[in-house]
Amino acid sequence: MKMLKQVQQMQDRMAKVQAELESETVEASAGGGAVRVIATGAQKVVSVV
Repeated sequence: MKMLKQVQQMQDRMAKVQAELESETVEASAGGGAVRVIATGAQKVVSVV
């Protein structure tokens, strides 16, 4: 039973971290700034400029 409780706690922590990542954004550029991509921490592209 202890292991099941630990697994549940880990799943709870993972859900919290995933929610936090979704609120973060990352910006990267290439070609001397000719292309710029903004994405969330959940790897969803928000914009390509």
